[in-house]
Amino acid sequence: MMPKFFFNAIKHWEEALNQDKNNPEFTAVVNENLARAYQQIGENKAAIASLWQPLMTIAR
Repeated sequence: MMPKFFFNAIKHWEEALNQDKNNPEFTAVVNENLARAYQQIGENKAAIASLWQPLMTIAR
């Protein structure tokens, strides 16, 4: 039951990322929650990527 919860959470957090791309505070919170959900299902590379990608965007 628990993994299904996290898969659903990931789906919704990914959808949320596409909704408000111009709000960096919102995007930061969503990416953090997305990373936590990925970590819970053992997808550590995806968790790191969800945190790293916004940093790379800012650095450009």
